Amino acid sequence: MNTPTRLESERSAPVDSDSFSRTTMYVTLGAAGFILLVGVIFGGLAMKIVATVIALAIAYGWWLGFARIGAFVGGLLLAFLLAPLLGRAFEGVFIGLFGTSGIVNRLLSITTIGVVIIVAATVGGSFGLKRLLRGKPHWRRVDRVLGAACGAVEGVLISLAILWVPIALQPIAAAQLEQPTASAQTIQSDDGGATAQGAQLAARQRTRASSASASNERSASNPLAARVVWFASKVRESAVARAVSPLNPIADADVFTIVQEFSDIANDEIAMELFMDDPDVQRVRELPSVQRAMDILQQDKELIAMLKDDGLTRETFQRIVRSDAVLQALDQTSVVDDVSDSIDSIRAAAKRARDQVELLDSPSNPERSIQ
Repeated sequence: MNTPTRLESERSAPVDSDSFSRTTMYVTLGAAGFILLVGVIFGGLAMKIVATVIALAIAYGWWLGFARIGAFVGGLLLAFLLAPLLGRAFEGVFIGLFGTSGIVNRLLSITTIGVVIIVAATVGGSFGLKRLLRGKPHWRRVDRVLGAACGAVEGVLISLAILWVPIALQPIAAAQLEQPTASAQTIQSDDGGATAQGAQLAARQRTRASSASASNERSASNPLAARVVWFASKVRESAVARAVSPLNPIADADVFTIVQEFSDIANDEIAMELFMDDPDVQRVRELPSVQRAMDILQQDKELIAMLKDDGLTRETFQRIVRSDAVLQALDQTSVVDDVSDSIDSIRAAAKRARDQVELLDSPSNPERSIQ
């Protein structure tokens, strides 16, 4: 029986290694291309972003190898796991340093802690991996394969972060946009007098006109904030939203999106009365978590006064995202979960209120005429 000599084995080893490298390259790049193709062709905006980032990260990981990319991926994982917890623990430090408060301060704290974790883990991990793999040539055979696997993990984390960031920033971005208002303005009747009914009608007409042109006006006032709000709304509508939302370290901030959704009703006195008197809304208002949250919000006298006097304006919304009482209500109650469970009935009540207001403003309504 013929056995290969040592010289023959040494000659065949590079050939086997080259063949393995080419095979892994074809498989890796083929998988990346397949993910990209499927996502771009069949996915929506959010899925296109996810597929593109994951495909590029896989290819990049294969090119760099595990020794060069592993530490960064480890830093991302640690940041996702630890930043929300440590960020909340160090909120007081950021209040003292920057004077921020509420949801804004929490987001700043979590983001900063996350960046610190990623940088520290990448620097320390890279140094440790180099020492660990030094003098171990057999690692080179699987280095690119492990690098591609790490790239896939990196792509998932980065793509989720890309989608999560606009959701987390949506309340703050929305606070920079002018909310549609329905401030009471009077209109003159045929005899030159001003009536309260005319003021109500003018206010509602102004609200609808404002809402119709709100997108263009808001984009002009703050284009970046408008794009963040638009992109966050697209993400929420996508199939990957279910994967992104649990990763939001300030997931309770979803309540601000709900508040913004009904801003037109909040700024219309008659619509607000109809909305609050709706049986579905009454049931939500009677929930213990909602009652407890309202009690906590009473601590912020300035916010309560602004809501009462000005309605839901840009200044009021900026106060909401900076209110410690709002953050306390979100932390100490289940109001977000309870309201989210009833969001369909709340939206239905809002639609009924809007429909009734439109009926009141209809030319065929005899009560519409101004005396």
